[in-house]
Amino acid sequence: MATTSDLFGAAEALLEAGRADQALELGRRLESMGRASAPEAAGIFVDAGYAISDASAIQHGMVLAQRYLTATGDKGDRAARAWFALGSGHLNLYALRHPEASAVAVYLDGDLNSAKNAFREALAAAPEDAAFRASVLASLGDCFDHSGRAIEALECYEQALQVQPGHAQAIANKALGFLSYARLAGEHRGTYLAEAYWLLSRALEVGVDEESATILRDYMRQIRTLFADTQVLDQPPLYAGCHVVASDPLERFAIEFCLQHRLYLSVCTFCQRCDAAVGDSAVIRGMPAQRQAVEGRAGRAAFMGLCEHINQLKQDFVTARFLLILSECDQVDLGFADSGVAMLATGGVNLHTIRVQLLKESFKSFYGVLDKIAAFLNEYLGLGAEETRADFRRIWYADWKSRTVHPAVLANENLSLSALFDIHRDFEDGPYQRLRLLRNALTHGFVNITADGSQAESDEPRMSRLELLDRTSELSRVVRNAVLYLMGFVDDEENRKAASPEGAVPTLPAA
Repeated sequence: MATTSDLFGAAEALLEAGRADQALELGRRLESMGRASAPEAAGIFVDAGYAISDASAIQHGMVLAQRYLTATGDKGDRAARAWFALGSGHLNLYALRHPEASAVAVYLDGDLNSAKNAFREALAAAPEDAAFRASVLASLGDCFDHSGRAIEALECYEQALQVQPGHAQAIANKALGFLSYARLAGEHRGTYLAEAYWLLSRALEVGVDEESATILRDYMRQIRTLFADTQVLDQPPLYAGCHVVASDPLERFAIEFCLQHRLYLSVCTFCQRCDAAVGDSAVIRGMPAQRQAVEGRAGRAAFMGLCEHINQLKQDFVTARFLLILSECDQVDLGFADSGVAMLATGGVNLHTIRVQLLKESFKSFYGVLDKIAAFLNEYLGLGAEETRADFRRIWYADWKSRTVHPAVLANENLSLSALFDIHRDFEDGPYQRLRLLRNALTHGFVNITADGSQAESDEPRMSRLELLDRTSELSRVVRNAVLYLMGFVDDEENRKAASPEGAVPTLPAA
């Protein structure tokens, strides 16, 4: 008698051969074997349904997965497969409804967000199979790519390839991720296109199904049309490497820290294969350079005000980052800063040091950059929010209580804007929710920091210094991405305006 593993393997082989109808038959046999085979049956229904554009088959697979999770309460590898099937179902339904990239769909279609959260649950179950874990990471990357979050997508594909270097889906998806990232890359666009081309050829060598191979070859042909000298595409890209040049120990530590944690505001921060990765070089190339390019005195003043907002926003990020660097740099003695501070003898285990306080201030400063982004969008898009309500949580909605997305947001098809919205959504019901709650506690109350996270003499929130560092580092990367997406959004919008019938205007170079 065929086992669950036998039937599942045979069904997957049929799917790869393009015989989805026959795979569905095996899915039904798996379903008939009972609850123990439900995760595999769900996966076959979801994938075969997508292959033949049958939404009802996909939904049936999702029902099987959800019933399994509800009935068993399983938290292990079997649950991971059920969560993966559920996430794939949400993602496949979204892809059927929106075959082309759509920012509006990101705002209004909840399936993409549900898929993302289901894949995260699958990863949280810590599946042992490397190939399966790589598939989950690649699928999560696809969710990010659909929403415009090219940086997070590439990070997922990179993690998938670390788990299984020869994972064809992850290689191909990373290549397509570089194509998406190229829209943010400006003058470095050619580098990412060349990298994408090489990865596409690598995916074909490793082996993908024929339908995917046809799509990948078409992308390769399109990329070749963008290069005057196509010989550069015929071998893997070569890079000079990234070199650290510093005048003192603090500067060296800062550069190495920023490279290690990818904290530079630069499209090269992901690549780090040449010296362009060092420094905050991201600029908005399409902003008009002269006040005279904007009609009217009031218009010029408003426009230059927006330019100043971008400058201040970047500097706020750099300052928050410097506070984080100082908190971690042991090569600088900061003991003098609080050596004369008299502390009450509480007998507790809380840490009150300048380095802990720098870490807290860094966290709050990073989070404050998000609200600055909201204030900028409020003015740039004319959202009309009161200044006191123009924060990153509320700015997206015309009505906060009903969560009705603002018409001016819906009218914009820019994927960099939808990327910012999707980041906001992760602060509401995703993994960043804990960062939002920590920010509220740090800003409006007290958070006790101890050496090991042991309970202090208080009912207030507490965590170890290492936990606070981890969450600050996580937030710093989220905010880095948000700033880059904001700049990508404005750059796209200004370039679009420059191409309008009114004619092009000069661009604002970096100072």
